[in-house]
Amino acid sequence: MMKIGMLRVLFLCGWSLWGWATGDGNQIVGQWYSEDRNQKYEVFQSGATYSARLIWMAEPNHPDGSPKLDENNPDPAKRRQPLVGMTVFWGLTYRNGSWVNGKTYSPRQGRTADCSVRLRSNNELELTGSVGFVKRSRIWKRA
Repeated sequence: MMKIGMLRVLFLCGWSLWGWATGDGNQIVGQWYSEDRNQKYEVFQSGATYSARLIWMAEPNHPDGSPKLDENNPDPAKRRQPLVGMTVFWGLTYRNGSWVNGKTYSPRQGRTADCSVRLRSNNELELTGSVGFVKRSRIWKRA
């Protein structure tokens, strides 16, 4: 009986250490500011993947008061969608300390790209989009 109890303790300790070493995919969940602090995003878990949506803009409206829309979207049906509330990345899965195999959408360019995310620190997130061999990264700061 003593051996079984000791094996349980060792197993639980090992399991706990493995969980700590592999990290927590929910570390990116929360609110983040863009580099210029003109936008705020909410990163959330959706099933087994992670996504982000634009929740605030310093200037969400045009000078005439109308909301800024996704005017460059290649799908004409989506060009009247307001930017605030739009999903900007989706489908990321957590693997070995990074979030990979996602997609990101740039309303400025109207393009979708592959993306990955990594934490540079607890308060800095690096979002990298790539199309072919061209990569571009953005740094978000925790709100």
